[in-house]
Amino acid sequence: MIISRVEDKIRRVRDKNIPEALGFLTPSERAEIEKLHLPRHFFYGGRDAERTFLFLLPDYMEEENFPVEEYLCVLSAKVPFGNPTHRDFLGAILGLGIERECVGDIIVGEESFIYLTRKIAPFVMQNLDKIGRLGVKLKEVSPSSVPEKNEPYEEVNVTVASLRLDALVSGAFNISRSAAVQGISAGLVSVNFLPCENTSQVLSEGDLISFRGRGRAKINSLGGISKKGRQFVNFHTFVKK
Repeated sequence: MIISRVEDKIRRVRDKNIPEALGFLTPSERAEIEKLHLPRHFFYGGRDAERTFLFLLPDYMEEENFPVEEYLCVLSAKVPFGNPTHRDFLGAILGLGIERECVGDIIVGEESFIYLTRKIAPFVMQNLDKIGRLGVKLKEVSPSSVPEKNEPYEEVNVTVASLRLDALVSGAFNISRSAAVQGISAGLVSVNFLPCENTSQVLSEGDLISFRGRGRAKINSLGGISKKGRQFVNFHTFVKK
C-alpha cells in the first residue's frame, strides 16, 4: 500500500512539476521506500528523526528552499507538575482521535517536543490540555529550536562466535542462541528496520537490530579477536523513556 502511494506521488511530480509529500513514515516504511528508484527527494522529521516525511521535489526546487513548515510543525509541551513518558504523551494525543501517521517523533524532557502534521496541529493546540491527569502548556516553536535528541542507551560489551545475526541477537539481548534463532525465525527481528529471517546474515558496525518486545541494539563498534577466536562487540542498547 505504501509503495503504491509513493508511486502515485512520483507520477504527480513528474506530470505536474509540483512538489509532493508523504508522512509521517515509520522507519520500516522508509526503508522499503528507499529501495525504489526515487527522483529528487529528501526525508525530514526533525534532527535525527525516527519518523519522517518524504518530500519529492520538482526540477526547479532545491531542498534548502523547500517549505517544510507548511507540512509539519513542532509543539513545545511543558508539564509543570509531573514527568510524563513518551507513552503518556502519545496516548493523550491519540486519545483525541488522531491517527498515528499524523504524529512524528516525541522528544521527552523537562520541555518536551511533539512533531505533528501541519493540518492537525491547530486541533491539538485547542484540545490537548492534559497528559493523563497532568496539565500541559503548549506552544508552537520552530523546528530549528528543538535541541539535539539524546536517546538514552546502555553499553553492552560481549564476545560472539561470529557476526551472524543469531549470534549478535543472542549477545545483544542476553538470550540463548536457540532463543535468538526462534525469534528470528518467527519474524520478530529486523535489521536496519527491515524484517530479517536469515539467521546467518552477517552484520557490520553501525547496523541496528530490533527485536520486537525486547528493544533495539546498535553495533557501536567492533573490537579485536579473543584468544579463543571470538569477536569483541560493543552494543548500544536503547532504553525508551
